[in-house]
Amino acid sequence: MNTVNLIGRLVRDNELKYTKSGKAVATNTLALDDGRGDNKKSYFIPIVAWEKQAESLANYTNKGSKIAVNGKLTSRSYETQDGQKRTIIEVVANQYGGIEFLDTKNNGGGVSNNQTNNANTQQNRNNVQSDPFSNSSIDIDSQDLPF
Repeated sequence: MNTVNLIGRLVRDNELKYTKSGKAVATNTLALDDGRGDNKKSYFIPIVAWEKQAESLANYTNKGSKIAVNGKLTSRSYETQDGQKRTIIEVVANQYGGIEFLDTKNNGGGVSNNQTNNANTQQNRNNVQSDPFSNSSIDIDSQDLPF
């Protein structure tokens, strides 16, 4: 079974390209930390997302965003301009549910904290409502309960 589940942070802004047939493909590198203290290691894993997930990844994340990737390990080969053969091992995200954004609304996602905080403050000012049940008390008799 070829299944990979990773949680980490994006190393750079996403690179979004389109194939000749018009399919979106996004690439990036995911930084993972393993261990603690002197035993701490960092790993940098190339990731790939296709179509709608690629567009969502490019539109809603940026460098430093925390994401989860569920996919499969793949390899591909190519030849450099000077004739050397190279092989890349990368994780290709599953088409459905392959990428999950783990940052909170106020942290990452391409919107600055100041913009989000200003929007929330304005929304709170506009939506000042009182609790309709705050002045009422509800008496429930134990015989009214179905259990």
